[in-house]
Amino acid sequence: MTVQVGVRPEGEVFVVTLNDVARRNALSLEMRQELCVRLRELMDEKACRAIVITGAGGQFCVGGDVNQMQVRTADESRARLALVHDLIRLVVAGPKPVVTAIEGTAAGGGVSIVAGSDYAVAATNARFASSFLRAGVLPDMGALWTVPHRIGLTEARRFFTLGRILSGEEAARLGLVDQAVEPGRALATAIGVAAEYSAVPPQTFAMYKDALANRAATFEDALAAELDHQPRLLLTSDQREAVAAFLEKRKPRFNGR
Repeated sequence: MTVQVGVRPEGEVFVVTLNDVARRNALSLEMRQELCVRLRELMDEKACRAIVITGAGGQFCVGGDVNQMQVRTADESRARLALVHDLIRLVVAGPKPVVTAIEGTAAGGGVSIVAGSDYAVAATNARFASSFLRAGVLPDMGALWTVPHRIGLTEARRFFTLGRILSGEEAARLGLVDQAVEPGRALATAIGVAAEYSAVPPQTFAMYKDALANRAATFEDALAAELDHQPRLLLTSDQREAVAAFLEKRKPRFNGR
């Protein structure tokens, strides 16, 4: 069977490549399952400090596979959504940094992955599209939350409803991605950014992602998250190492404990 999701290490950064070039890396049922498995494995892999998601063949991901969109029952639809919900939870709230590198097209669920990542790098000539509503469905994989958080509600409404196609430059200007680079440079830049996350202790980043995604809807929620997470972080060896490294003017050596 063809491997649809490749994984390779680049030091402490692991690159996850969507690899179904013939279908422009569409999120088929097989792709969703394999990507979910690979991301879950990397979240538990001690050698992995950050993850980069990219696409093969000069394309990122065109969203769901149109050949598999027909469902027979509402329960079948719910089961499919449960799978992609597990996938996007790993991106948005999983314990490790996730950076996306976009060349070519990101559409539908591809945009959802980009918007849910911690940092996104796109080629200036990349294309971003959301055609959910025109296909008769709602934006999925959490896009109704992640896209407005990135570009604001007004721009999100326009993006979802008017069928606008954004270039990488426009996406960077709006905040849908964090950085636009020359075509062909997205992956190398994303790997460099991902490597910078090693400056943050692993437990700290995991609790930060959980708090930001799930526990900071209101001011009081944010205070409650602080009250829960901060006392535990102050007892970790990594926090003591951070203080010691600062005082000794050296680079910290975090061990995840």
